[in-house]
Amino acid sequence: MTAQRGSVKRAEVDAFLAAGYTEQHVLGIVLAIGCKVFSNYTNHLAGTAVDTAFAAYALENQGATTDAA
Repeated sequence: MTAQRGSVKRAEVDAFLAAGYTEQHVLGIVLAIGCKVFSNYTNHLAGTAVDTAFAAYALENQGATTDAA
């Protein structure tokens, strides 16, 4: 979904549904991606520090990388 910027082919959705998932699951994925993007953008704008536990995974040049604790 994210690699294709939301342009998922119908065959891919059909394969997902054939694997036992529902349309509600598809919409749940869209919702989760939207929440993550909103969170990331907000944190980048606010300069939120990355928690120490996740500092090893922080991208370089993305603002603050560790918390003060």
